[in-house]
Amino acid sequence: MVFLDSVHPTHKVRFTSGWIKRGKRREIPTNGSQKRLNIIGALDLEKMTLQTQEFGIINAGSITSFFFYLLKVIPPGTINIILDNAGYHTGCEVADWLALHPRIKLHFLPPYSPNLNAIERVWKIMHQNTTNNQYHATFKQFTESIRNFLNVTFAENAKNRTNTLTDNFSVLGAVRL
Repeated sequence: MVFLDSVHPTHKVRFTSGWIKRGKRREIPTNGSQKRLNIIGALDLEKMTLQTQEFGIINAGSITSFFFYLLKVIPPGTINIILDNAGYHTGCEVADWLALHPRIKLHFLPPYSPNLNAIERVWKIMHQNTTNNQYHATFKQFTESIRNFLNVTFAENAKNRTNTLTDNFSVLGAVRL
């Protein structure tokens, strides 16, 4: 079972926190670039592994291409994929492709519930480590930072993140107003 989603980090500084002493002026470097990466990822919580691929655009074609990649890298057996209801996940092209590849089974999350998709927490951690309050002078440096996190840093620290990256949810009682 894997959790699947795409992320689109943009080459710019994401200001999330900071302190500047009152009365002081601080210039923070920024860039005018609006280039972004388009990444599809699949998180296996049991093995704490992350599979990712970059695409020029995220659409039904890139989704089926990523599914084909998963067929190659995940051992034989059914691949259960938990994902949201994005249009490129539910379109006819994807449905037709899945009909030819019965090894992949899709399980859609309820609308407007990204908190149920564990890979969303990976994207949050990625931003904390690569884009939040960090300046990358060039798109190449930005891209290298993202790739390094996904291919090296995540793998090195995945076992330490089992409390953050989990599918163990608690049911809350009814809220009284």
